[in-house]
Amino acid sequence: MRITAVDFSPEMLKRARKAADEYGIEVAFIQSDVETLTFRPIPLILWCPPL
Repeated sequence: MRITAVDFSPEMLKRARKAADEYGIEVAFIQSDVETLTFRPIPLILWCPPL
């Protein structure tokens, strides 16, 4: 399974990277507006409140 995290905010990506590192999860992080993504839609979108 591949995990990709997308967020427009650099600060939220920084927090997400920290959380992924703490849990030992490999994640590809992309700073972008999700409405402008050019790759295929993904089967799951998960929103989490700010950490």
